[in-house]
Order: sequence, then C-alpha cells, then structure tokens
Amino acid sequence: MIIIFTIIWALGFYWFTAVKQTMRHHIAYGMICLIFLIANVTAFVLHDNYHLGMTTQSSVSTQQLSSLSPRAKLLAYRSLGNGREKIYVYKTTTKTKIQHTKADTNVTTKVSITSTKPQVKVTTIKYRYANKLSQWMFGILGTDNETKSINYHFYVNTDWLVLSTDQLQQMTQQ
Repeated sequence: MIIIFTIIWALGFYWFTAVKQTMRHHIAYGMICLIFLIANVTAFVLHDNYHLGMTTQSSVSTQQLSSLSPRAKLLAYRSLGNGREKIYVYKTTTKTKIQHTKADTNVTTKVSITSTKPQVKVTTIKYRYANKLSQWMFGILGTDNETKSINYHFYVNTDWLVLSTDQLQQMTQQ
C-alpha cells in the first residue's frame, strides 16, 4: 500500500501544482500532497533500511551432535576468503545427512568446549510485522519473515577434534 499511496500523493501534487493552477487554494492542496508524499517516501526508506513497523522474533533449536566419522569424534570446517570465515560441516543424531552452516554476512559461528553432551545450538532471528497496519502498509514489499541473523554455537567435548577439510584430507592420505 505504501507504493500506491506514494503514487497517489505524487499524482495529487502534480495535479494541484501543474494542471489545476486556476483552482482556488491549489497551492495549499499541492503542499498538503507534498507533505504526505515526503512522509510516505520517508516511511518507505525507514522501513527498507531500519525495518520500521517490524519486530524481531527469535527461535532457538538445540540438537545433539554426532561425529562425522565412526572412528573419531570430529567436527570439520572449511575456510573461506582470508580464513576468518568458516563453514562448519556437522551431523546431528536426528538426521543421517551431513549438514553445514550457511555462508552469509548475517551468520555467525562459535565453537566452545564443554563437559556436557556435544550439541549445536542454532539461534535464528527474523523480522515480523509489528501489527496489522504495518503488514497492510508494507506487505507488498515481501519483508515479513526476513532473516536478520543466524547464530551457530557448537558445544564439543575435549575429546572431539575440530579440523579443517585440508587437515582431514591429510589424515586420510596417511
């Protein structure tokens, strides 16, 4: 709706300042349309950059880790770029398929040593519309349920190995 209102106020401003110049109070009507046009564009920009009219919703999922190898307890990662970014490859007890963390700017990964069972805790934060008015105004933009951030936190024991894929290849060759 914000796009439709912006078009309506822009057409109203044009109508009262360019087409109907002989109409009484055309300048006042044009200024009112201009004020609403500026307010709409400002709301549009604030929504796009700062998620105006949205709240964050957090969901946490914790799963038990299973080793990638039946012979050793290990968690693997692959370095990207300059080596600071890493994609972790892991397996959970509930899924037989190997999973990996996402490579994105809004994804963070942390590995901690713990004395409890090995597990991965995935915290996902998403933007949701704060109310029906926000959904009605900005719903056409498709920003509901947009991911703000994903945090992977791996908890492994001291007997687990955290190796890069290059180190894994060297181990298999030996």
